[in-house]
Amino acid sequence: MLRNHLSEMVKMLDAVEEYDEVPNRFLQRIDTKYDPVSGHVFIDMRSLITARLLGVNRRPNVKVWLAERRKHLLSKPLSPFERKLINHLWPT
Repeated sequence: MLRNHLSEMVKMLDAVEEYDEVPNRFLQRIDTKYDPVSGHVFIDMRSLITARLLGVNRRPNVKVWLAERRKHLLSKPLSPFERKLINHLWPT
């Protein structure tokens, strides 16, 4: 029972809830990317999922960090669709 998909998800959420502050590796995960073919900046869906997972953590340091990252992302030249996604999916 410890090695199925649901138990792995529960273990991951337990680990995320224990963070006193956000590890540095998340700084690069939750950021915009540049597409050289189209020449536009975009946000990867994995970034939004990571932010939502971090939103499970209720500690003040994590909440402040998430709010600052959200503000940082919205300052980038994103499409209106991506801005709506951030506003709709990002934990507040």
